[in-house]
Amino acid sequence: MRPSYLSIRFPILLLVFLAAFSWAGAQELSITSKLDRAEMQIGEQAVIDITIRTADLDHTHLQVPNDSSMMQMEILAFGVTDTVEVKAPIVEIKAQMVITSFDSTLLEIPPFIVTDGQSQAMTKSLFLKVTMPEVDMSNPDSIYDIKEPWGVPYTFTDLLNLLLRHPLTWIILVVFLGALAHHFYKKYKERQALRPEKKPDEPTLPAYDRAIAALETLRQKKLVEAGLFKEYFTELTDLLRDYISETRQIDAREMTSSEILEALQRIELPEKERLLLRSILQTADLAKFAKYKPMPGEDAEAIRQARVFLDEVHNLWES
Repeated sequence: MRPSYLSIRFPILLLVFLAAFSWAGAQELSITSKLDRAEMQIGEQAVIDITIRTADLDHTHLQVPNDSSMMQMEILAFGVTDTVEVKAPIVEIKAQMVITSFDSTLLEIPPFIVTDGQSQAMTKSLFLKVTMPEVDMSNPDSIYDIKEPWGVPYTFTDLLNLLLRHPLTWIILVVFLGALAHHFYKKYKERQALRPEKKPDEPTLPAYDRAIAALETLRQKKLVEAGLFKEYFTELTDLLRDYISETRQIDAREMTSSEILEALQRIELPEKERLLLRSILQTADLAKFAKYKPMPGEDAEAIRQARVFLDEVHNLWES
């Protein structure tokens, strides 16, 4: 029985497709090279332009020929000059190799090989003719011996590098820095010796004396005359709160007026002194929170009451 047409054509198409796919994959890796000249004289330079295309840049490696023909030339420089993304993931890399030769010969440069771990590609061999320089033997007087290299004068940077490499320079530098440090330390000690001794701080005034002084300062400010009733009574109650906080174990600075009076009652402050303080605090609260305008002379009476309060509790608490 003869096979049908379709059954024969299918495996053939599959083989063609696989071959085309393999060929397309192989085209992703390629390398070309060319010389910028076909001939040069001994000692001149020639440039080899190398172009690599790859779809796997990380695994792409260039193999430089290494055989007997490479012994006839010297590689002066080699480096990548440009990298261009052609169409992701294909990348084109351009590189240049500068060579020279001191042999008069037809120089054959073997193929360069590039691999990406799965496939490889190579260039064709390149040929470079290296010739002897032309010499006019009819005029021998124009031929001179090879001259020695010119003497280049030392620069400041050259001299500095020579000095820094010499161990004696570092020894001198350490000695100089040590002498300099000793000099400044000596000057510092001399200045310290001439500086007058700091006098001990004078003892702090007792809480009662500071409160009385604060009362007198408040009186001299004349805040009431300027219409600053709130500021006047705030300073007055603050100095009383400070005095109570310093002489009793009561945080009067953070308490309301009623809390202060309750705390003083717990420590058995006499009724007379508590009434004095309550009168001052009530007037101050009115001035501060209710925009109360004191009666004429009420500010002076408040200071008088504060002085009486301080005198009375001073005799009770500090006697």
